[in-house]
Amino acid sequence: MDENKNKQNNPFEQGDYFGLGDIDGFKINLDETTIAFDGDSFFEETEISFEEPKTNAPKSFSLGPINTKDEEPKKKKFVVTFDDSEDIVPPVETERNNPRSRGGVYFSNGVPAGDTDKMELPKKKTAPVRQTVRKNTVKSKPVKKAQPKKKKKPVSQGSFALRFLSTVLAISLFISFLGISCINDVLAITRSDESVVVTIPNDCTADDIIDILAENKLIHQKWFCKFFFNLKNKVFNDNPEEMVFLSGVYYVKKNLGFEAYLMEFQEVQETEKTVNVFFQEGWTTFQMFDKLENFEICKKEELIAALRGADYDYDFIKNIPNSTNRVFKLEGYLFPDTYEFYEKCDANTIIRKMLANFESKWNNEYSKRAAELGLSMDEVMTIASIIQREAGSKEQMPLVSSVIHNRLNHSISYPTLGCDATANYIEKYVKPNVTSVQAQAYLAYYDTSSIKGLPEGPICNPGIDAIEAALYPEETNYFYFCHDNSGQIYLATTNAEHDKNLLEVLRKNNG
Repeated sequence: MDENKNKQNNPFEQGDYFGLGDIDGFKINLDETTIAFDGDSFFEETEISFEEPKTNAPKSFSLGPINTKDEEPKKKKFVVTFDDSEDIVPPVETERNNPRSRGGVYFSNGVPAGDTDKMELPKKKTAPVRQTVRKNTVKSKPVKKAQPKKKKKPVSQGSFALRFLSTVLAISLFISFLGISCINDVLAITRSDESVVVTIPNDCTADDIIDILAENKLIHQKWFCKFFFNLKNKVFNDNPEEMVFLSGVYYVKKNLGFEAYLMEFQEVQETEKTVNVFFQEGWTTFQMFDKLENFEICKKEELIAALRGADYDYDFIKNIPNSTNRVFKLEGYLFPDTYEFYEKCDANTIIRKMLANFESKWNNEYSKRAAELGLSMDEVMTIASIIQREAGSKEQMPLVSSVIHNRLNHSISYPTLGCDATANYIEKYVKPNVTSVQAQAYLAYYDTSSIKGLPEGPICNPGIDAIEAALYPEETNYFYFCHDNSGQIYLATTNAEHDKNLLEVLRKNNG
């Protein structure tokens, strides 16, 4: 390009010889050597680019190389920017006075650079608006596009057959398991011989027994057992109401069918062999149970469990106080006698037979006499048990009874009985069968040398002679008695006389 023309077009010799600086909104930067405007090139040899400015920032355009006064043009890059922070759009028909470029530079629309009157200014490019989202702004959830429904695959005949066979197999297995369980409840084929303790209350029916068996997991299908039991009774014309079940605590094995359990709890239990057992008067309950176990009639632990846990239906038992301080509630009421028991007899049958024997011995005359003395049946039996253990013979019993009654009637002067047999009951017979702590606790209620009046309950099972001696004591003024080793009795009215008797006993025992 001719230098004179450049000077003509740029009479002030400024870098902006195109006259762009006069356009409102444009700024020229001579530090850059390239120029670009909206993607269109000013010069053919120069690639023109457009840089997107930041929002509200001036826009910049890079122009290609231009000639300055220097002989050798230096490559400079200046940027033409216009500020669109204000909506300024230069009017198209605004006349530009001086200077006007007459150079040979043409814009891309074919208008010479100097004819700005005919030049169409580039349209304002609106910068993209950036929306700032605050942190506390609630974002709406994007709406999920409806998924197209998947078409169901047709079920093949093979898959349907497999499902059908699986269902049939599952039902068959369930029915088989149920059938085996029902058969086991009747026959007990796969059951163990482990023993289980079962308590049968009074007045139980067959249905009640079956419920108790189910609770103790001895049978599993009680509905079937009840159905089978009722069906069998209808077929054989049996009356289940005639079946009598004994209350008590039973040790039964798991390998019995439910019908065998019903037989086990019934009143009649017979075997081919029987055993005669004699119980001496004055024996304790522990002594009796030891003998029954030695004869292999019944185990001691089963007898103790039955005696403690069973509720036996005898009227006289209602008059016995329930006390946790007693060793056995029914101690004193297992009437000593000779009994015939079946081999492997049930504990409840044994105890029930001995209690029934006592009930037959205690009559209305005894009850009337006890009322005359101002004593209960249990107090009479407690006195009788002490007489049984203290007296050396039947003839001595009324005398020992008189001493006990005299001290009870004069409780202010003689608050304690002072009988050695009561403490001996705990030390010799109870303590070997319980813990030492339990024995010590029992002793506090049975030792008549320290407690007032009678002990907590009988100390043995007395016979008829001792019971009658307790009801009919001999009338005396004795308050003391003692024995020597030969069994001779020494009676005394005062403590001084009793001390003399003790010295005499000591002399005879050592002589």
